[in-house]
Amino acid sequence: MKENNNKTGIMKDCVKIAHYLNSFANEKRISIVCLLKNGERTVTEISEALRMPQSSVSINLEKLYVKEIVYRRREGRFVYYGLNKNTLKMIVRKLNELF
Repeated sequence: MKENNNKTGIMKDCVKIAHYLNSFANEKRISIVCLLKNGERTVTEISEALRMPQSSVSINLEKLYVKEIVYRRREGRFVYYGLNKNTLKMIVRKLNELF
């Protein structure tokens, strides 16, 4: 019985990790994540640094935000995006546990 519960737990972890890894299955989102590892940026700053249209940056940031890979904070009229390091650490920890 314990082995069956363990398999169920592993499957839940796999589903959870797949949910997050799906966010990284896009070169634009990976580029944004790589840029944000150096600190917070606005949509305009990300757009200019990656030479990507602001609309594309916004769409991809929203997808990362919904999965809690990035956070956003407002400062005056600017919205800054940064990496949610707790989520990233959890993803790495779960991958290490699975492999």
